[in-house]
Amino acid sequence: MGDTTVATQIAVTRIAKSRLSEELRENSPFGTNYSDHMFVADYNDGEWNEPRIVPFGVNMLGPVLIKYATDNGFGMIVDTSQPWPQSPVVWWGESVDVTKSVVDVYNAQSGVAPPPSSPSSGGAKPAVTKPAGTKPTTPPVKQAEPPK
Repeated sequence: MGDTTVATQIAVTRIAKSRLSEELRENSPFGTNYSDHMFVADYNDGEWNEPRIVPFGVNMLGPVLIKYATDNGFGMIVDTSQPWPQSPVVWWGESVDVTKSVVDVYNAQSGVAPPPSSPSSGGAKPAVTKPAGTKPTTPPVKQAEPPK
């Protein structure tokens, strides 16, 4: 029996601008960088259909990533295709939201007073007034640079 070859047109949807430089695309060893595009095909009734090349996107992988993460106990998925801090968090579980805890520890260590609690009784917040002509006794705190 001979092999059967079926020629199929593959639709290609290109991104407007590659995140990879020309030098990087031409000179990178295999497996060190990721493409801006991915191959996608639908599998229905035992056949592959609608093959296409599209811009790489988590939106197509999202449901699979979320299921994999929850089934395997992961709390967060980060897109590592770009270096920090450009790498976005793709998905996170509610259990990993440590924002309040981190802010509370920072406030305690830095001497910054915590923000006032929101009034639970529905009352209005008291107005903060500053006497005219006064200056702060300490300079404002500068934001730290993220690690490089």
